[in-house]
Amino acid sequence: MLLDSKNALDYQDLKIINHIEDEGRCLILVLNKWDTEKNKKEKINILKNKIKLSLPQFGDISIVTISALRNEGIKKLKLAIVDAKKNWEKKFATSKLNKWLEIKTSEHPPPMLKGRRIKLRYITQIKSRPPNFLIFSSRQDLPENYKRFLFNSIRDQFSLKNVPIRLTFRVGKNPYVNS
Repeated sequence: MLLDSKNALDYQDLKIINHIEDEGRCLILVLNKWDTEKNKKEKINILKNKIKLSLPQFGDISIVTISALRNEGIKKLKLAIVDAKKNWEKKFATSKLNKWLEIKTSEHPPPMLKGRRIKLRYITQIKSRPPNFLIFSSRQDLPENYKRFLFNSIRDQFSLKNVPIRLTFRVGKNPYVNS
């Protein structure tokens, strides 16, 4: 997403970025006209804070500064694009994902509802481009804050930067219940 450094992340930019997320595409923010910026560090810090508030679904987004007029920053942009594409196409073994889930649920167990603890049975990646994960659990009513905890944890653990992640929950069938 190419942004003008003077008025980066205005309403229209955020609307386009939300559409990018809905479509499951990678995102790299490119600030053009960087050569005209006076307070570069301050501008980057303001932009990072705005990103944390407005775009939490992407996690840590790459910000690349360029000057199209002076042809500066293009190599950094190419490297960021290649890196984002690798993250977008990443595939993970189910065993690796289940090991992660086991560690996370032992460190921070799912909450109890109606006197019974929700069990997260296993996780698998059902698709890449963007990474889609499916977690099978004992109940459907897993609280949103715990889902967010798992979402952020999977992003951090597997270094999924600049990529929207899809995390779905499904209740597994109980083999002991007669239909």
